[in-house]
Amino acid sequence: GARRQDDDRGRRACPRGHGGGRCAPRTGAGAALRPVSLKKERRMHFFAVSGAFLLVVFPISCYDIHNLKCKKERKGVFAIALTNASLPAKRRILKVCVKLFLEQGYKKTTVAEIIQKAEVSNSSFQNIFRAKDGVLTELVGFMFSNQFSAARQAAGTKLPPVFVYAIETALQITLTELNENLREIYIEAYSQREASEYIFRETARELYQIFGPYQPSLTAQDFYTLELGSAGLMRGYMAHPCDETLTLEQKLEAFLSLSLRGYCVPEDELQKVLQFIAGMDIRAISEKVMQDLFQALAMRYDFTLPETV
Repeated sequence: GARRQDDDRGRRACPRGHGGGRCAPRTGAGAALRPVSLKKERRMHFFAVSGAFLLVVFPISCYDIHNLKCKKERKGVFAIALTNASLPAKRRILKVCVKLFLEQGYKKTTVAEIIQKAEVSNSSFQNIFRAKDGVLTELVGFMFSNQFSAARQAAGTKLPPVFVYAIETALQITLTELNENLREIYIEAYSQREASEYIFRETARELYQIFGPYQPSLTAQDFYTLELGSAGLMRGYMAHPCDETLTLEQKLEAFLSLSLRGYCVPEDELQKVLQFIAGMDIRAISEKVMQDLFQALAMRYDFTLPETV
């Protein structure tokens, strides 16, 4: 009844005498005083309530905004406020996840445990990372960046790029033999859709630069397709622990022979690469890389690991 009375007042208040409050558009200073029809008012009220509901139930996180290709002005309005609010929670989640993954393994770490130790709500965790594999993707990106840096440093500037690929893949396989929790992280990374897609895409870029001269007719997309195959080889060799029937040296030689022949590396160059890898103390280098990786993770995510990790 009160709403109808207000609407009746709106009709009577119309200076132009139009019934139902439906005045034609006006310009000038009086435009802001134009009455709004009841139907339009209800529609506006519905959108206002709906918008508030969506912001409460589906708050936009800094993770989502980073992935959305918003207009510049929209990003400026939303990203600044929400990023400032979300960063502390995101950092706490990453800190807890990295520590737990390395100490007890990826599979044994539950979302409930992450939420409890990070002191965040379940909705906050889902808004930032959606699920545990979202954390894995971010961690994998950091780890792979460090791996390629270590491989380039070990190869130096005088060796051809194919040696960088050989060292990087040899280090990765060896790392999984030195630490079982790292093995699990890598295998999960090659299995989870989001993390594996990151690996395929980023590795394909490296492959295009390294092996493009051997196959000049292939495009970047072609090397992405080839990476799907070589990544399958990598995952298979990582998942099978070394034993008396398959030593680390045999595993490295088998993987590099298959992958380099797949990328059309000439046989004489392939043999030089195999000899170079066989002459390296790959275990010692990998142990240093692993410790450097742990230290870099600890510095980035602000935590300490026990000496036994």
